[in-house]
Amino acid sequence: MTCRVEIVPDPAGLRQEWTDLCDRCVDKTVFLRPSFLLTQGDICAGTWAADYVCVRDDGRLVGLL
Repeated sequence: MTCRVEIVPDPAGLRQEWTDLCDRCVDKTVFLRPSFLLTQGDICAGTWAADYVCVRDDGRLVGLL
């Protein structure tokens, strides 16, 4: 297992990988999905900005903070 941590400058660019990651998760809550979190980021723009960090294992997205 080779994990790599990356800062994500454009989380929208991870939308499909992020959705796939959510589909693999045991917890299927909508609050983890990019459709919810990216929309919240747009709504709150100017008030706060989220920083995203992803974790990859051999290139596959396995975590997102």
